Amino acid sequence: MQKNILVFLFLLSSVCRAQIVDLNSISQKRDGLKDTSVEVFYEATRYLVQRDLSLNPFYNNTELGEKINETPRNLFSHQLGIRVPISKFISVDAGVSWIQNGENYSFEDHQSDSSYSYTTCYRYFGLPVNIMASLPLNPKNEEILISIFLRGGGIPHLYQSFLQKTEWTTTLGSKESEKIKSLDNPSSFMFSGHISSGLDLLSKTNWGVRIAVHYRHSLTNTFTKSGDYIHKPYGLGYSMSLTKKL
Repeated sequence: MQKNILVFLFLLSSVCRAQIVDLNSISQKRDGLKDTSVEVFYEATRYLVQRDLSLNPFYNNTELGEKINETPRNLFSHQLGIRVPISKFISVDAGVSWIQNGENYSFEDHQSDSSYSYTTCYRYFGLPVNIMASLPLNPKNEEILISIFLRGGGIPHLYQSFLQKTEWTTTLGSKESEKIKSLDNPSSFMFSGHISSGLDLLSKTNWGVRIAVHYRHSLTNTFTKSGDYIHKPYGLGYSMSLTKKL
């Protein structure tokens, strides 16, 4: 009799465990993938950078001259960051970034066959902070979760270096070049506003890809109050990020 009772209890416990596993499996299938974990990411953004440029009204010792004819330049910026959810649809991300601003200039004198051109690049270390709102498009999917998002915030950044590459051709046809690595009166601190939007793809392996369009605009001057110009870079770009849920 005792053996029969033990066998019955063993069979009953096995059936219960099987039912619990089946219920968990059904629940996971019903819920699908969820974007509710802490995330680390690497983001590469290509910006078409240009600038608002005017003379400094307090130190008007020069003219804009040919700087008016500077054109936008394509430059990459990079970020390593961490994103932390604070609700089902809202998260905050922060990190460290390497930011580049710059412009191009080119002039040709067809009468003398001479030319003059340069590219400038201002580099900064940044500490971006953003708030991100995301909305899943296929919350029941078990393989890939696709979400749309809107992200915005600010980027305080510190001046790191400057590089201007200049090339020219003389009337005699000789080609010359020069690199300038110093900048007069650079501002050591800058602050930019940032907004982006795009698609976030998360796989069941917790690896993902994020594709976005970005707009960044400097709210402060590249130069100090003693500089000749008021120079505020801005740019429109696109990015691709590699993400990993922890």
